[in-house]
Amino acid sequence: MDTLEQNKTEDYNTPSPWKSLAAGFAAALIPLIVFAIDKIWHFHLYQYTLLPRNLSGLRGIIFTPLIHGSWGHLMSNFTAIFALVALLHHHFRPFFYQLLIFIWVASGLWAWGFARPNYHLGASGIIYGLASFGFTSGILSGNLRLRSLSLLIAFLYGGFVWGIWPLPFNELISWELHLTGLLSGLGGAYIFKNQLPKAESASWDEEDEEMEFNEDYSDDSVDPNDEKEYPEKYS
Repeated sequence: MDTLEQNKTEDYNTPSPWKSLAAGFAAALIPLIVFAIDKIWHFHLYQYTLLPRNLSGLRGIIFTPLIHGSWGHLMSNFTAIFALVALLHHHFRPFFYQLLIFIWVASGLWAWGFARPNYHLGASGIIYGLASFGFTSGILSGNLRLRSLSLLIAFLYGGFVWGIWPLPFNELISWELHLTGLLSGLGGAYIFKNQLPKAESASWDEEDEEMEFNEDYSDDSVDPNDEKEYPEKYS
């Protein structure tokens, strides 16, 4: 195994949970700090969030996930941000930040293109994207550890599926960001599928294989005078 392949294997097989927990905590803490600054100094940061089909609204692709409209809105996303960032950073560390950037930009850009002409704010698009990627990647890879992650995400966030439709009870939330986040997660799973850990496969220990060979083909296993075993001797 060459050095690059060995490093890739080590990244997947021996990840440190502390770095992943720190990444999750930082991802959840940043919107909290932004919210506190906005409320203390009254910056009205909602003006920097996503406003579809408006040139000034394009800046919302960058700022929308960091800005929340209320304390309840922020808290509803806080735990999910922490958990999903920590889990996916732990399991997909070699390309996690590339994945995060893709989901961040793609979900915002797609929502800017078709969402209702209102301000859209919050980290829900990122949350839906990470959950979608985590669930789909386990199915695509066939890796036992990632399949367990898929089941965990389905258990914790399976109810998210109701948040992507233009239903009456979704009028006050950005179901468009939820939908584009989910789609960006699916797209990310396809883009990074070749970098996913491979399914575990059974392998023979060389010593056991050699012993099995010797047992089957040792000199004592057949009678050298047996005409059935060595018909060429009697031709």
